[in-house]
Amino acid sequence: GDILDSMQQSHPTKFAWKSIITELDGRLSANEDNLRLVFESNFDASVERTHFHLIGNAALVGEMKAGLEEGGVPPSKISIESYFNHGAELNQESIRRISNAVASMKVAAAIE
Repeated sequence: GDILDSMQQSHPTKFAWKSIITELDGRLSANEDNLRLVFESNFDASVERTHFHLIGNAALVGEMKAGLEEGGVPPSKISIESYFNHGAELNQESIRRISNAVASMKVAAAIE
């Protein structure tokens, strides 16, 4: 994280990263507050300017990817690394919450 922290400090209007440990913070898609951890930014992080690199178990990555795409994020703006749990059924309610968070991200960018 030190290198990423340094990049964020050097380029505060262009680069941000967040390490979110679900064991500590809870499942990302469990509620809107947890999703804000992912989607809030101090600069123009509109869908058009953001690349999402998803790392984790296949259920988390699959739900995030499906929600991002449903929310209008082009597949070219999503890269994934998924580990274990590849047979897990995706939670449709989680996908809906993620999609809604992406829609909120678009609205916030349009207002600014």
